[in-house]
Amino acid sequence: MSRRTALSALTVMTLTVVMLAATGLAAGTASAAIRPGSPEHIVGGTVASTKNAPWAIQLSNRFSPDPNGEYCGATLVKANKLVTAAHCMDQPIGTYTAIQGRDDLRNKKIGKTSRIARVWVDPQYGRTGGHDVAVLTLRTPFAGVKTLPLETNKKADRFGAPAVVHGWGETENTGPYDRFMAVKAPVLSDAVCSQPGVYGADFVPDGEGCADAGYPGVYAQVATYATAIQAQLAKW
Repeated sequence: MSRRTALSALTVMTLTVVMLAATGLAAGTASAAIRPGSPEHIVGGTVASTKNAPWAIQLSNRFSPDPNGEYCGATLVKANKLVTAAHCMDQPIGTYTAIQGRDDLRNKKIGKTSRIARVWVDPQYGRTGGHDVAVLTLRTPFAGVKTLPLETNKKADRFGAPAVVHGWGETENTGPYDRFMAVKAPVLSDAVCSQPGVYGADFVPDGEGCADAGYPGVYAQVATYATAIQAQLAKW
């Protein structure tokens, strides 16, 4: 995923989870891939192509420490709407650029780009746990690009369900840097994660560290916030 996404997150498994940046899965239900806290990575994945996941969007930012501007991931759910993590929206709106179809962030000649016209951040974010979701309206819609429908079924994140995390960013030397990557992350359950000898009896859905082997990733389940998100998607 991206360095800062956990939906980003909004994400980007199947929009069952927002990788909020990474892009994007049920809270406390994904295997070791990305977790909130420190910058998120795609670790242990394989090189992928945005042709197979055209709805995967890179959110670059002028203040990113990355030389290619890599900052967060997002998911295109309508031609002019992105879903991402609320925690990704910590910079002025004018500093973001949405990029579609750029497998290698170093190749500035490839892909479509758009600035952000409007941002909605869940008003409960930061007040209580969860609600790490945001909806962005693009200035220039990505017309003709396949979108990923918003997941509204909470049961889609059932234990054992297959899921794939997509994104860009640091790979900790497990693959090329700033390339579009994918990694399988089968869905687990809080009960499994908490079993003694598995991930530790002290497991909590808030997660610990980032992309470390033997620890589950924790994602926001966008189906939980589907009603609020749909209200934003209905606005132009």
